[in-house]
Amino acid sequence: QHYAIISDKTRLAILNNQGEGMPFTTVLRTNPSAPGDKGLKDNICSILGKPKFKQLTRYEVELPKVKIEGMSPDCSEWELDGWQGHEGLELLLLNGRPVDMPRKIKGVFNEIYKEFNTAQNPLLILSLIVEDDNYDINASPDKREVFIKNEREIIELLRTNLKTFFENI
Repeated sequence: QHYAIISDKTRLAILNNQGEGMPFTTVLRTNPSAPGDKGLKDNICSILGKPKFKQLTRYEVELPKVKIEGMSPDCSEWELDGWQGHEGLELLLLNGRPVDMPRKIKGVFNEIYKEFNTAQNPLLILSLIVEDDNYDINASPDKREVFIKNEREIIELLRTNLKTFFENI
């Protein structure tokens, strides 16, 4: 599900075979024909549904050597049916590559989100565009763990910007 949302250049299809001689039923399908914001929007609509997509607000901030773009819901209205009490949904792309969200970045987002909505866990879709010499993706064999060189600075600026973002939506 996570990869299906953030993969705007790959077509994913999950089909259910109900038995021999029976037609396949499409469970999930994404469309790679619309890259960028349009592809991400289409994938979110396919996976979470249009009503959930309409609750998302675009988030953008430029920091030194880093550009952060993303989507998150209005804290007061967000309801991901059946997900209350679960971990939420946090997706991160680093220069277009799906990676595990660094613990401190995830922590600051959760902290700020919980200030505005203590009842539910957050949904966050972030894309970090980082200069090539400012991160290390070779921290683990699967390339999912990353280190960002000026992470402390990014976290403090992100903290300030996220507070402003959630106060204004």
